[in-house]
Amino acid sequence: MNSTSLQTLLVSNAQIDTSIFQIHGDLDGGQPIDFDTREQVIGVTIGQEEFFLPLKAIQEITMVPAITFVPNADPYIDGITNLRGSLIPVINVRKLMGFSRGTRSSEERLLVLKEGHVIFALVVDGISDVVGLRPNEIDTPPSTSGAALDFMPRVSKQGEIIRGILDAARILKYVVGESLAP
Repeated sequence: MNSTSLQTLLVSNAQIDTSIFQIHGDLDGGQPIDFDTREQVIGVTIGQEEFFLPLKAIQEITMVPAITFVPNADPYIDGITNLRGSLIPVINVRKLMGFSRGTRSSEERLLVLKEGHVIFALVVDGISDVVGLRPNEIDTPPSTSGAALDFMPRVSKQGEIIRGILDAARILKYVVGESLAP
């Protein structure tokens, strides 16, 4: 006997409530939400601050591997690393944004990003969780100057908590210049 005929048999015998075969609302018990309108971001820790980075730019997240120093590189370039046979430049976001130099920890992560045809990595002090931001939770910060804001053209507002949303394309454009950025 298949499940359709079983359900028909049970309903005809009035032994079950057919509502158990339907989902009312979303699986969290709330009202249905259009998940396509949410922007998926991951929380990254830099210093004592938490920022967001859109998931669509991230190819992978790993522990920080061995990094080879590159002489005469900008101070925010930690060096290059070999990730499965590909040499990838490693950018230290803490240094790039002007935070004080931190100590290495087991919480640090390497975020491998792809922007256009360029693959690069960001070192962050830690990662937290993935969040879906609604359009009404995203805004632009007030007009001020500073390199950190150049990389953070948007902010999230969730209640009283405001976090910057980093832009991988803007970070790449700053690091490699106009000519190589997509």
